[in-house]
Amino acid sequence: MPTIRLYASLRLQAGAKEMEIPAGEAATLRAAVDSLCRAYPVLAEKILEDGRVREHFIFCVNGMNVQLGQGLDTPLQSDDEVAIFPPIAGGNVVGAERPIHSYLNTDD
Repeated sequence: MPTIRLYASLRLQAGAKEMEIPAGEAATLRAAVDSLCRAYPVLAEKILEDGRVREHFIFCVNGMNVQLGQGLDTPLQSDDEVAIFPPIAGGNVVGAERPIHSYLNTDD
């Protein structure tokens, strides 16, 4: 089963930092997000607008930003890890050239 890890405000709103999506509901990232939003309606309110993912959310599969590939149509395997980052404003851009997966701390 693919694992979805939530970050920042999404983690607080869901009351969980990660969850597993049954393989039958996660053939693609889009299907996994739909399943997540059905299981956590509070997240649907934050992630979706008129049935579409809101702008500026970042989705990574195994540390790679899906915008660089197939987007929400990215196929998922049972051992994949999906990270969802909500929009965040401000901050420092020092180190922005590093791949996003180098910032992920999977120990927490």
